[in-house]
Amino acid sequence: MSGQFAGERGLSPERAVPPTRGTIPAPLAQTGVIAILRASADIHLEAVATALALAGVRCLELTMTTPGAIDGLRRLRAALDPAVTVGMGTVTTAAQACAALDAGAEFLVSPAVCPEVVGAAVRAGAGAYRAR
Repeated sequence: MSGQFAGERGLSPERAVPPTRGTIPAPLAQTGVIAILRASADIHLEAVATALALAGVRCLELTMTTPGAIDGLRRLRAALDPAVTVGMGTVTTAAQACAALDAGAEFLVSPAVCPEVVGAAVRAGAGAYRAR
């Protein structure tokens, strides 16, 4: 394994865990488009996500930096068509990963390689990616 996945955590290439790449959400693979929803509050997430879905965007990413993101993800999963893939970004801990996956995230994105996040995603059958 090359050292490209060692990231800022100082992991040796032998201990670094690459993002899972075999689980790229179909809507993202087909269109190459992902809308990232980041806000100072979760109050408008449903309205924005619904408008994006109606416009044809089929892959959405919320971010843990949005206050109330986990509750917002639960609401989006209940409100949106199942054809819309929704994931969670800025996931840096196993606890955040588990909370996002429990709320319905279909993939996780981390700012660096976080083996515990990748592990939680793999166990749940979800994708895990490092933001670039």
